[in-house]
Amino acid sequence: MCRKLENGMSGYQSQILTGNDPYRSQQFSPRIFERDYVEGVLGIHLPLNESAPYSDQYRQQIIEEQLQLEGFFKDFKKLGGQMKDAALGLRFVFEEPSRIKEFVELIISEVNETYDKFMNWAGKLLKILKKIAKSYANKAMQAIGEFIQKIKDALQKVWDKTESLDGWKKALFAIFASVSIRYVWDQITDSGADEQTDEEKAAEIMAALGASDEEIAKLGESIEYTSPSLVTALYSTDSDERLDEFIKSLKKLGKKAKDTFGKAKKDSKKVSDQLDKNKAGKKVKKAAKKKADELKDDAKEKAKEALSGSDDDSDSGDDENEAKEAAKKETEAFLKPLKKLAKKMGKGFAKNLAVDAALGAMTGGVATAFKFMSKAFSGIKYVFSVVGGPLSKFVGQIKDQKAEEKEAKAGKDDPTDASTQKEAYLRAYVGEIIRAESP
Repeated sequence: MCRKLENGMSGYQSQILTGNDPYRSQQFSPRIFERDYVEGVLGIHLPLNESAPYSDQYRQQIIEEQLQLEGFFKDFKKLGGQMKDAALGLRFVFEEPSRIKEFVELIISEVNETYDKFMNWAGKLLKILKKIAKSYANKAMQAIGEFIQKIKDALQKVWDKTESLDGWKKALFAIFASVSIRYVWDQITDSGADEQTDEEKAAEIMAALGASDEEIAKLGESIEYTSPSLVTALYSTDSDERLDEFIKSLKKLGKKAKDTFGKAKKDSKKVSDQLDKNKAGKKVKKAAKKKADELKDDAKEKAKEALSGSDDDSDSGDDENEAKEAAKKETEAFLKPLKKLAKKMGKGFAKNLAVDAALGAMTGGVATAFKFMSKAFSGIKYVFSVVGGPLSKFVGQIKDQKAEEKEAKAGKDDPTDASTQKEAYLRAYVGEIIRAESP
């Protein structure tokens, strides 16, 4: 219910009839006060008990938001080529809530999978870097980890902000979000860094650096990294190369191999006891023993040397140092694509994704928005390679593109068309007031 003045008129009636309406000179279309437009285009959430002509607070907010929307296209005449066509498409999209909804769904659906892919990649990579750093840490690894974390956090905030917005600002920020996500992922794949989340490869590096089996296992449930058991080496070895590989792994593990060897002997006895229980088992045991006899002398000698430390201490130390150096080289090779990625994007790239700065630039005018994205994402050509398709779909729906372009250059924009202003607006507005005052 509108507040009554001493003369019996409401504040709105007094403003209209006395000509003191502070927004009367703007001559807005009644369309901007319709609830679906207020919420779907302007992005203003109205309380259920709020209806046209609305309280002073909401009426002012609606008009200010509409002025910002119209002001967004003030630089249209400065645009040319793809940017002009894109601006026409955006004008068309912003006219109706249904178009905004369709546009946002279309543009987000094209990068939704890429966003999930990036978040999984970043999460895995950060986990791997953290684990490797426990055995071999340097400034480069720390810097790369911080860089990836900043990009991950920034993109998540951009994605969350897009979901939280409504109306024309949601559509604009969806453009920024989609270009951000695609650009970051393209940089990752171009540098080869998308392949650096292989947990098996990371596990090998960690093992060579001396990490424990427990630390390696924590890389992920999908990876079960264990050294080959002695039973497997003795009873299932088809070549000297496989045996040598086994002995080499024992040397790398050093003292821990003693525990493995002791456990292997127990396992071997259990297998032997189980096989003795039946005839078929005895045959299997006999065949296995025959195979083992072919290699056991060599195996025993090498295992003894590896486990007892009977090799020359200097040779053992050299082997250990060589293994560590090899592991460090593997780690550097692992980091190489990530260094390339960081250098390519620049350590300050995350600042381009700062939500507040981006939202301010994206809503500061059509020319400002394109300029901002062009600078952040290596040129306007890249921007349109991502969003050109969705925008062209709506540009194609404009019935008279030349007339629309002429209107845009003149600063006119639906729904503030001349035919819906002045008398039509006042008539509709007063009608809303009368309905609101009716008992």
